[in-house]
Order: sequence, then structure tokens, then C-alpha cells
Amino acid sequence: MSEPLDDALLTELREVMGGAFATLVETFIADGERRLDEVACASVDDALRRSAHALKGASANLGAVRLAAACGVLESLARSGEREGRPAALARVQAEFTVARDALRRYASA
Repeated sequence: MSEPLDDALLTELREVMGGAFATLVETFIADGERRLDEVACASVDDALRRSAHALKGASANLGAVRLAAACGVLESLARSGEREGRPAALARVQAEFTVARDALRRYASA
């Protein structure tokens, strides 16, 4: 399994943002938790697609590459109207969010 975070991107972000990096991480986590709730509760394909897309973009911007990939799968399922694979895709997004959240917090505090 690949690493959950893009270390090169995170190093660059930390250098550019300085002391605000930890705030960026906590903002991402808070927004991500809200997006996860939206994804889990979405009953309309377009709402699920939008929420998965937003979380995918935020994850990619912060270097959470496995989470971004998992969100991309869920977004594709919503776009196509495919319902059969959604529970497994949602479970993967939730699991990858937990991994990314914990890894980002460790990285921000190091």
C-alpha cells in the first residue's frame, strides 16, 4: 500500500505557510469531517458527487493522496449512478480519512 501523504508537497506547504501550517491541517480536518457527514447522508447522486469531489480536491491540495484517490472512486460511482459499489467506496473514504487525519496531525506537530 502506498504512503497516505505526499511528503514532498507537505514539506513545501510547511515551508511556505510556516506557523499557519498547523491551522491549515486543523481546518482541513474540520472541513473533512463535515464533508464525510455530507457524503454519508447524501441520497442524491449529484449531492454525493459534489461532496466527494470537494473532499477529493481538498485532500489532493494537502497531499492526502490515498484519501483523494478513494474520493475519486466514490465521485465516479455517483457520476455514473452506480449504487452497488457505494457502501465499500464510502467505507474506504472513511478509513482513508482517519489515516490521513492522524498522519497530518503527526506531521503538523513534528
